Amino acid sequence: MGKKGALTFLGIFIFFTAARGDGRSLQINLFGGKNWVMSYGSTEEYRPGENDFPDTPAHGVLHFGTGLAYVLRNGLGFELEGRAYLSTNITLTDPSDGDTSTIRSAPHISLAFNIFYEFDGARLSPYVLVGGGFDAASSKAQSVVSQKGYEVTFSSRNTIIAMLQAGIGARFFVQPRWGVRMDARYVHLLGDPDAIRNICVSLGLFFDL
Repeated sequence: MGKKGALTFLGIFIFFTAARGDGRSLQINLFGGKNWVMSYGSTEEYRPGENDFPDTPAHGVLHFGTGLAYVLRNGLGFELEGRAYLSTNITLTDPSDGDTSTIRSAPHISLAFNIFYEFDGARLSPYVLVGGGFDAASSKAQSVVSQKGYEVTFSSRNTIIAMLQAGIGARFFVQPRWGVRMDARYVHLLGDPDAIRNICVSLGLFFDL
């Protein structure tokens, strides 16, 4: 078993070991929102014919996901979650002549194991969270015509990279066993050569089982 598989297995084992204890609630979360990707790359990475568009500008994409969480009586909780990120148009610039090309960003999915602490309240329960996992992206080959009329081809690419995240959120109980969940996170993708920084905001529903 590789390192990635071992870490995934460890996360699942810890989660379900905790779930067998004397806990407070098992939760199902359904959510959606927007993810803002900060700009990354550098003109120093420009290579004619190899990396003609080294800078990726900041852009936003919609996402949706689901999670299974378990909160212990002391407020400590564990969560397994998966998210799917849609694609959007991004405009890349060739630093050698200022020519631009607009392509679709790669859709991607993520799987994460999180640890959080929830501050108990009558109806509003804020929480803080840290976690990590993996992000998988798959881009198809694209051929576009640049602003100056050149045909530009982008090859397909599949990547799986590690990710870390930290954030804050809150659960608001509409009824004793369900309510609204609000969440904001900083997500750091450990890409090579460029780390990719994200701000992810989501809104959804939770159900206590």
